[in-house]
Formats: sequence, structure tokens, C-alpha cells
Amino acid sequence: MAVGLEQILAEGLTQMRDEIIRASQDAGQEASGRTYAQITVQTGREGETVWGTIEAPNYFYTLIRGRGPGKIPANLGQIIMEWAKLKGITFSDPKDLVRFGNATAWKIKREGSELYRNHIYVDLVDTPADNFEEYLAQHLDRAMEVLIEEAFTPDNNMDHGYII
Repeated sequence: MAVGLEQILAEGLTQMRDEIIRASQDAGQEASGRTYAQITVQTGREGETVWGTIEAPNYFYTLIRGRGPGKIPANLGQIIMEWAKLKGITFSDPKDLVRFGNATAWKIKREGSELYRNHIYVDLVDTPADNFEEYLAQHLDRAMEVLIEEAFTPDNNMDHGYII
């Protein structure tokens, strides 16, 4: 039964991962897709314990609440220029792209990102987590029903069922 539980967990976490990515895309956050490729699902079993995780890049939280003012990565201007290209934002003069990237990085350093400044919360995780909990409850209920049915059904030798 542990293998079945691991499969249930893997399917549920994969659905949750897909919902998180869809929510981010719906919020207009997709550029290259590299962040999404780094959101991974892992499951395993150690003895009778089944475990699972969803891992994301350490900056993922900024997609939810934004980045506050203060220290920024040294290459943030370059990251913003790359993001602008991927989003299809073009400039007639390449120097304007550099100015845009650096000015945006400077504004984030001084004031924080737009999500942070405007106190915007993007629900990327809460709804998918609620859906995962519901999925897990339904599937674990079914798994337990099967175990209970097997426990109380006589085997082929016409012996009585047994109690767990």
C-alpha cells in the first residue's frame, strides 16, 4: 500500500505544481519559463514513511509579494534587461534597454517592486495548497476504504477476514 500512497502523493503534488505555474502565468509573470522549470516535485519512501516536497528557487516568494527595498543582486539590471527582451519589450536604441534595466533595478532598490509598493498579494500557493489538501483527503479516504475492505474480506481459503 505504501507504493500506492507514494503515487497518490506524487500525482497530487504534481497537480499542485501545475496549478502554481498556471496561477503565475495567469498573473502575467511568465517570461522565459526558467523559473517554472526549477519548480520540482520529489517523493520517496523511507521504511513505512512516505514523503513529498515541492521545491522552487529561493526568489520564488518575490512572485507572491514582491521585493522590498534594500540590497539587490548586483546583476539585477542585467536580469531586468533579459526579462524585457523575453517579454517582447523593445527599444529603438540598445542604450535605452540598458537605461531601462538599470533604472528599474535602482527603483526596486530604493522603493521595492510594484507588488511590494502596492501591497499586492498574488495567490500562487494558497489556492493550489487548499486543492492539494482536498485531493489528498479524497484519495487517502479511498485508499483506507480499500485497506479496510481487504482486511474484512475472507481470503481464497475461506478464512475469515482479519482485523488490522
